[in-house]
Amino acid sequence: MIDQSIESQGNKGCSKHRIVYLDFLRLISAFFVIVNHTNSRVFLNSELSLTWYASIAYFFASKIAVPVFLMITGAVSMNREPTWKGYRRRVWRAVVVLISANVFYYLYSVWRTPNASIEADKLVEAIFQSGARPLWYLHVYVICTLFMPFFQKFASVLTQREERLFLLLSVGLNGVLGMLPLLYPSAKVHSMFTAATVNSYIGFLFAGHYIEKYVKVRGHTALLALITWAGVLVLEVWLTGQYYQNSPNNFLKLDERTYLTIVVQAWCTFFVAKYLFRNLDNNTKLARVICFLGKQTFGVYLLGELGISYLFFIYSTLALDIPRMFAMVIYELAIFAACLLVTIVLRCIPIVRKYI
Repeated sequence: MIDQSIESQGNKGCSKHRIVYLDFLRLISAFFVIVNHTNSRVFLNSELSLTWYASIAYFFASKIAVPVFLMITGAVSMNREPTWKGYRRRVWRAVVVLISANVFYYLYSVWRTPNASIEADKLVEAIFQSGARPLWYLHVYVICTLFMPFFQKFASVLTQREERLFLLLSVGLNGVLGMLPLLYPSAKVHSMFTAATVNSYIGFLFAGHYIEKYVKVRGHTALLALITWAGVLVLEVWLTGQYYQNSPNNFLKLDERTYLTIVVQAWCTFFVAKYLFRNLDNNTKLARVICFLGKQTFGVYLLGELGISYLFFIYSTLALDIPRMFAMVIYELAIFAACLLVTIVLRCIPIVRKYI
């Protein structure tokens, strides 16, 4: 999602520079961001039941959204020669989006709150701390844009073996260290130890680059990835059920996107998507549709909170007559579709298209 413009410019079709499976992953991840910020309403208002378990499974499936977005960025941006060409333009775009989105959502919150007024301190706080829940990702967006030429340079000199080791020491090590206290509370490592490791989010960038550059996914590999993904999901749901029985008010202990469980699921998702679209020609109608929709995902992400707010009536109305889980999925699909349509319209405006 971070630098879609690198693959192609404009708003039409699917150019030869776009990678179809990455656009498919963008769509899945953009939808899962919405799921991640809505679905908890179901299991937080349920007792242990089939609905609770289904909602928890759906929730953990959605946790791959941010890792996959970052892996897409690594696959697209880091498999290139290190360059500073267009650097200022990309940084400017990232900063403008960050400030504009946070200011907009702060003003929106003031407008929606009775008797509230605009306060300079809170406006500044909104910009630096995020004006809406999912906008924390924009801060990652800015920093990745600032450091991308350095990441490209580093990736260009690493051998395949060295990059594999780098991944084990970033996403792998951090993923294990983060989960250790859940298995054995006394095993929590000192904060200075984790401060000195490579950040998991940087590791995600390199993971995407590694898969796109080196991994040739075959049928048995994709099947193994799918089985692994499902197995990890079952483990997450089962453990969360155990945590719930021990403490109904504190059971989302695996809800951290840098934990090894979610890292593995994101990796497996990449494998399966790459295999499914391995032979799809960019000139086919399906490829053009996927690529066109993939270009809209940044806008869907930015508009998501508005959709969640304005379309909540869909869920509240449907939940009266049909199972809440079904009502939630319909609500989320409606949010995604509405944000997609609005983004398509907005991207018809040239100056807006530069930023979303």
